[in-house]
Formats: sequence, C-alpha cells, structure tokens
Amino acid sequence: MGIGHQALMTYEEIIPKGYLGKCESIIELGAQIIPSNYQQRAKNLVKDDNKNELNTRDFYLKMGFKNYDCIDADGTNNALVFDLNHNIQKKYNFQKKYDLVTNLGTSEHVFNQKNCFLNIHNLAKKDGLIFNILPFEGQFNHCYFNYHPVFFYDLALFNNYEILGFWYYSCRSAKKFAPYDGYNFDKPFKYNNDLLKYFDRISKQNKISCTPLDNDSHLGVLYKKKSDSDFMDPFQSIYLEDDENLKRYKTKLENYDKYSKDLNKKNLLLNSNVDHSKQIEELLGNRIWNFKLSKLFSKKYLQRIKDLLFKK
Repeated sequence: MGIGHQALMTYEEIIPKGYLGKCESIIELGAQIIPSNYQQRAKNLVKDDNKNELNTRDFYLKMGFKNYDCIDADGTNNALVFDLNHNIQKKYNFQKKYDLVTNLGTSEHVFNQKNCFLNIHNLAKKDGLIFNILPFEGQFNHCYFNYHPVFFYDLALFNNYEILGFWYYSCRSAKKFAPYDGYNFDKPFKYNNDLLKYFDRISKQNKISCTPLDNDSHLGVLYKKKSDSDFMDPFQSIYLEDDENLKRYKTKLENYDKYSKDLNKKNLLLNSNVDHSKQIEELLGNRIWNFKLSKLFSKKYLQRIKDLLFKK
C-alpha cells in the first residue's frame, strides 16, 4: 500500500478547491507509505524541501492536518491493530471520528466488505470526507475484490453521501515507439459511464491495446458524509427504478421503497458534461499522436518503400 501518483494527482486537484480546508484529523485504512519514486511529487505538493524521505504522517501534517492515525494489521507506523473484518466500534470500543477517512487500496483485501465500509462510515464525522481509490480492472489475484462504478453510486445513494469527485486512473498500454506504461501521470480522468465506451472504441482502433492480464485501472471517489445516520446496506439501485422493463425485478423488501432513480439522478449526472475525446487527447495526446505517426512507419509501409527501391 502506498501513496503514489493516483492519490497525489487527486490531491493536487482537490486541495485548490478547498475540500480539505477544514480538515484537521485523518485516519487511513492501511499504514500507507510514500515510495521513493513518488517522493518528489509528494514533497512538491506540501512544499517540503527536506532532503530526507517524507513519511506519511509528516506528509499529512504538512498538508494542514493536526492529527493522524492509521489502521493496519501489522502495526506499521504505530498503526491501530484492528481487524477490519469486524465492526471496530463493537469489537475494540473505538468511537473516535475524523474529518477525513482514506481507503487507498485497503478494503479490496478485506473479506467482510459490509463491516469494512461500515467502519469507514462510522469513522467519518458528519460533514467529514471519505476518499477511496480502489481497483477497477485487472490486477489478477492481487486482491479479493475489484469494484464497479455502480458500487460507489449506490453506496452514496443509500448513505446520503455527496459525491464531490469521481475519477478514473488509466493503466492501459499503448502502441507507440516507446511503450506507454499505462499511467496518466498528469491528472486523473473525470469518470462517468461513457468513459469506458470511449476507451473501448479507441482500443478497437488499435490506439491503445490491452488484455485482461496486462491492463489494470482504478476508480477514485471523494464523498462528503451529509448525515450521522446509521450505515445503510445498499441494494443495487437499478432494480429499484420504476421502469416498465424492470418492474418484474422491483424488490418487495422493506426499507428500500424510498429510493428511486430520481434520488440517484444527481450522482449519475456527475461529470456528464465531460468531453471524453478532449480529455483523453489532453492526457494521452502525445501518445495517441505517436501512434498516428507510427502508422507512417509501419512494417507494411516500410516494405512498400523497400519494394519500390528494389524495383528501381
């Protein structure tokens, strides 16, 4: 687990928006580290010119937080040794709440997803923030779970979270002169459900290439917890919509009748005005242009030149 480009590029985006301005306390799921190849970017973010490596606690303190805690089974970095498979309020009588709770690649390793996300909910103050960066595609056998976008939409819907940001972190390879290693280091893609359709289209055009084993990506979501209500188990909202094609699936269970597609509409409209062609050209543009140039020097083209020269 670590704070890498994905977390750093997102902090670079949300800090100027003032989202963390009132945050004084933070707890992280997982004793995060800042790997050496991400140290300079982290130092630039918090304006640290010290020659020594920056640790995670100091990174957040320099960001403006006053209190830092983390939870990890191995106790690294003075972590609270809690098993996130259990409700930590009940098992460890841990009642403390925080302005920011981060889950930067931890919950996917926890078997009991219900209790893990209940713990995250309980750790956040009312009007506090929850920041997840979790695996979406690929990462074969890396963890127990990959997460679909609908999971984050419905988690917000049923627990009265406001989605402040939803991002997609590209880890695709591209065909070009110097192989693209997959990471859009500059800034994250703004996610909506049309983004993957666009990626699918340019994949079929051979601008980028990937297989289920060599492609992986992550989703990031920043929530604001709007109330102190108890954690609510989501029920996939598509089956609660009042739609002719779905009426035969509509649940008859209690406590879900108040949720409808109207309540979910605001979440689904997030980033709806994003031009995916434009943002992909902006973030991967040089790589896509390299692909376009490489077509001029394809084996087929070079063979044609060779044949013409040979004939002459």
